[in-house]
Amino acid sequence: MKNRRWLAASTGVVAIFLLIEGGWTAWIIDGVHQLEVIPGSTFATAEDVAWAKSYLPAMYVVAIEGLLFGAIAVVGAIGLLTERLWARRMLLVASVLLTLTAAVAIGMAPHKWDMQGIFILFCVLLWWESKKWRGE
Repeated sequence: MKNRRWLAASTGVVAIFLLIEGGWTAWIIDGVHQLEVIPGSTFATAEDVAWAKSYLPAMYVVAIEGLLFGAIAVVGAIGLLTERLWARRMLLVASVLLTLTAAVAIGMAPHKWDMQGIFILFCVLLWWESKKWRGE
């Protein structure tokens, strides 16, 4: 029981991080779409604006990752707390997909390695915990 609460709590924390990252990135995507050349600013040339817009594909991946897997993590945390058998399986499958998505995000935008690394680390911890589930 104690192990399940710990896992549900950490899943909830990761869900919050995922949802914040996805929402923040979606907000940034909107801002990047509205970028214009403004002399004397950070985006003073057309090349600067083009550089910012070149990161849009990676931003879409991160936004979708955060919002989708954040929602899955919320459902998984609730499922763990209510002792549903499907919650463990769902979290294991979602963790594999999250790890793959995080690796793609790191490949597309290497400067995002820090937050993506946290998600990968959580997935590794989940896999480690899943070894204990086999005995239950």
